[in-house]
Amino acid sequence: QQDTFRQVPFILDNDAMTRIEQAGISTENLQPLIWQEYPNAVAFKKELEKKAQVDKKALKLVMDAAEIDEMEVSAEALKKINPQSLSTAQLKALKELEGRVFTHRWQLDAALAELSPEFQFKEGDTEKNSRLLSLLNQLYNKFRT
Repeated sequence: QQDTFRQVPFILDNDAMTRIEQAGISTENLQPLIWQEYPNAVAFKKELEKKAQVDKKALKLVMDAAEIDEMEVSAEALKKINPQSLSTAQLKALKELEGRVFTHRWQLDAALAELSPEFQFKEGDTEKNSRLLSLLNQLYNKFRT
C-alpha cells in the first residue's frame, strides 16, 4: 500500500547547515531561516529566494539538505527487505544501522556509503548510479516512519 501524497516538510537544522557548509556554500544568508519549519518545497523555496538570495546551484543542495524524510532502520523493516536484492556487504551495512533513526535521506545515504563502498555513487557510471538510486528509493520506502 503506497501513499499517493506525502507531505514533505523542510527545516534548516544543525545537520543541514553543516552539510551545506561542507559543500562549500556560505550559510550566512541562511541564518534568518534556521530552525523554521516549512510545510513544503514551494514555501521553503519562496523563503530562500526572498530572504537568503541563494544561487541556482546552491539552491538544489540547500533544498536537499533541508528536506525532512524521517526513517528508522528497524528490525521489522529489515525483515521486509528481499535479501536477494542486496549484496552481502549491503546487507551487512544495513544490519549495522539497525535501530538508527535519520531525519534526512542524505543522512541514511552517508551512513550506508561509509559502511560499504557498494552504497557509494561512482562518477561517470550512470548504470551503477541508476541501480543504486533505485535501491535507495526502495529502502526509503521501507524505513520511512
